[in-house]
Amino acid sequence: MNEIAEVDASHVPAGFRALFSEQAERDDRDSTPLNTLAEKWNAVEPVAFEVSEGAPAIEKAKTAKAPRSKTRRGSLGAGRARPSAVTDETRVRLISDLCMERLSNASDSGLKELVLVAGVRHRAKADYPNVTPNEVTTVLKGLKASGRVRYSAGRWSSVARW
Repeated sequence: MNEIAEVDASHVPAGFRALFSEQAERDDRDSTPLNTLAEKWNAVEPVAFEVSEGAPAIEKAKTAKAPRSKTRRGSLGAGRARPSAVTDETRVRLISDLCMERLSNASDSGLKELVLVAGVRHRAKADYPNVTPNEVTTVLKGLKASGRVRYSAGRWSSVARW
């Protein structure tokens, strides 16, 4: 902290300031010195700096796509765009029928979500080759909301068994 505090506030880029402020908001550390330094930097406007036109970072920025939104969901799927909810009624009906078929043949403890999703996707491949795990999970959540299936401890089971 002492070395960072010695840097002239006008030479601290806005992006670094934002990252620094984000770290100051974490609950697992003492944030008073971080907040003090962030306030000191916010009082001074950062100096713009020149980058030569042929710099690799500039060329990459020109061809880059729009930035992705940050998610706090976890490492799986973080930063990836999620497909929208299932809208085709015949597709929803097929997926829900396959889910119910799989769950009716399962043991009393039900099926792990990964196993169920993989099995349903495999069976649906003949009719719909592009079924995503998100679609199957969305249908399962709909079945849970309607009271046809139960979810507990990472496992799905048919309500008829209970």
